[in-house]
Amino acid sequence: MTQTSDVDVRDMGSITIELDHALAIRSVDHAWDLRADSFGAIECTSRFVTGTSILTFITGGTTRYFYERLYRWVIDTGQTVRLPYRCDAPDRTRHMEALIERVPEGLRCVHTTLCVSPRPATLPRLAFASTAPLTIVPFCSICMSVSWQNRWMNLQNACEAGLQLGPSALPVACTVCLSCSHLRKRLTSGPLADHSVSP
Repeated sequence: MTQTSDVDVRDMGSITIELDHALAIRSVDHAWDLRADSFGAIECTSRFVTGTSILTFITGGTTRYFYERLYRWVIDTGQTVRLPYRCDAPDRTRHMEALIERVPEGLRCVHTTLCVSPRPATLPRLAFASTAPLTIVPFCSICMSVSWQNRWMNLQNACEAGLQLGPSALPVACTVCLSCSHLRKRLTSGPLADHSVSP
């Protein structure tokens, strides 16, 4: 059941993306367009994204590899998986779930918002980069934790542990943490039809 606080309802419900066997977007549902329009992301509406590989919208080579392997596994095996993940916005935290299933034309991916809450004002804004030199903090695109002091933790805990925040956005590079990498391996290691696994 979806939980909300005092955040608006633009995130509620589910959106559906249909992919072909090459992982190009075949179609998105009306809920996708409504959500993109409500957030002012006209460039993400169906007329602009249809025909484009879903992988082009995923930042970070490790994250793209994570999703590509998961998509390919579902296509190859016909197993259906549920993947819990985070997808925060500047003003809100969002816990979500992706249901990925094979259909004759390729894949159907249903992304459902499970819980939305206001994002603490004390947390820094993030600036995303494609590589991770020493001056950039590794950031897990699945659970939204950061690598700090040789371990993965959520951003608020990292700040409390001494992660220095400057006046500008915190530079992060998208990757996948060890826990989420193990999650993908568990999802694809056996008969997990319509099975939920938490990181």
